[in-house]
Amino acid sequence: MRWSEGPVWFGDGRYLLWSDIPNNRIMRWDEETGATSIYRRPSNYANGNTRDRQGRLVTAEHGRRVTRTEYDGRITLLMDRFDGKRITGPNDVVVKSNGSIYFTDSVNGLRGGGDSPQRELPYNGFYLLKDGKLTLLGGDRDRPGEFPNGIALSPDEK
Repeated sequence: MRWSEGPVWFGDGRYLLWSDIPNNRIMRWDEETGATSIYRRPSNYANGNTRDRQGRLVTAEHGRRVTRTEYDGRITLLMDRFDGKRITGPNDVVVKSNGSIYFTDSVNGLRGGGDSPQRELPYNGFYLLKDGKLTLLGGDRDRPGEFPNGIALSPDEK
């Protein structure tokens, strides 16, 4: 691994998934055999991972989207735009029990960072995706070089 992030445990399958970002892959470790293998490559530069309440993998991808991996392995695009502009580089993600998805978005995935000509949004953000609608919960236009990193819900989901 060169830069690992986003570990997520699948207790029902007894395996761990995590992102190996620069190598553009998601890795898998099997508890029973101890074997490590590639779960998905390319991964669109997957970073943060979590599971939804149905047990599916939800991934924040530096490749500028948030996705869900279906049981059959298909990838479903959940979000890649806000106000008609491409999101910058989803970093971390968590799913609430009601299905709402919270994720952070930063310039980490863009070559050139905040000065990248690919950047379409003028801030790093913290978003809520609920019922197909994306809401910006926080983003600082005055400090575009700063970015949110890490996200979690407390046991009462506050």
